[in-house]
Amino acid sequence: MTSTMTSTDTTAQQTVTKHPIRGAIWGLLLGIGLAMYAVLFAVIPFTDWVPLILVVLLGVAFGVAWAYFAPAKKPTGPPPSTAEPAAAAAPEPTPPEDDPSTEDAAAVDEGDAADAAADDPH
Repeated sequence: MTSTMTSTDTTAQQTVTKHPIRGAIWGLLLGIGLAMYAVLFAVIPFTDWVPLILVVLLGVAFGVAWAYFAPAKKPTGPPPSTAEPAAAAAPEPTPPEDDPSTEDAAAVDEGDAADAAADDPH
């Protein structure tokens, strides 16, 4: 007797989130840093603003490109579970047995039944 088993892939699809605004901000900081480096080491004269602006804009472009095309980080948490949802697995709360509010309600119901029996002439 021969049996065959098939395995199914139950892994969830991972979605990758890109952050172009974050990349633009870090690229701006990179561009400003490169522009300061170029001015301090006399690569670009301080009186010429066009190359400074171009260096900053190139930094921003690099940051945005890095945000879109850089490799994604590995997920840090455990993989999502494919089991039943947590709400369905949670047990329903049961009222405690020593709850005085439930005893009073039962006593009132018994008292009403006794009064109704006493008032009924049949």
